[in-house]
Amino acid sequence: MAHENLKEALAGLEEDTVYKIVTEKLDDGSSTKEILRECQAGMKIIGDRYNTGDYFVADLMYAGEIMRNVMNTLTPYMKGSGGIETAGTVVIGTVKGDIHDLGKDVVITTLEGNGFKVIDLGVDVSKEKFIEAIKKNNPKLVGMSVFLTSCFPMSEGIVKAINDAGLRNSVKIMIGGAPVTEVVAEETGCDYYGKDAASAVEYALKVVNAS
Repeated sequence: MAHENLKEALAGLEEDTVYKIVTEKLDDGSSTKEILRECQAGMKIIGDRYNTGDYFVADLMYAGEIMRNVMNTLTPYMKGSGGIETAGTVVIGTVKGDIHDLGKDVVITTLEGNGFKVIDLGVDVSKEKFIEAIKKNNPKLVGMSVFLTSCFPMSEGIVKAINDAGLRNSVKIMIGGAPVTEVVAEETGCDYYGKDAASAVEYALKVVNAS
């Protein structure tokens, strides 16, 4: 039956087909969890194709939008079973002194497309705001976006502040942005360098599955 190919339809960015299959599956009594599992498998293929150069940032964004619409369709069916079950919570923001948000927004869209609840703190985010968000939302992962090399010290300061607040052991910290490298991640005290949206999702899934 057509609706057995949800993973392939999403991986192929066949928007209308994805919506049609999701509707068919819901009509046939498939669980939202099962549908999401297939969608996440499709998003994994999209991430792999991005890594091999077959897909581009625009494709990741498009896939994320498709998934947002799928989530909107599934939400009424999820509420009856005690609310939406997310893959996990991620707090993310562009650090103080930096107002670039394109890379951050791509990562957020891709994370949401993979079932994560994302708390977007926006740009020019202070260490106090990061700490407040961690305390309020209890995330497993914190993401810092940095596009200006002059803001590397601020990133290190945010990590130190999270540590001083006694929250460091409860979260993993990921950093990304055009000038960021593995070395920068290590020197600022972060756990992971997210070179692109696909690797950020891969790490986020690893973090929540390990907890």
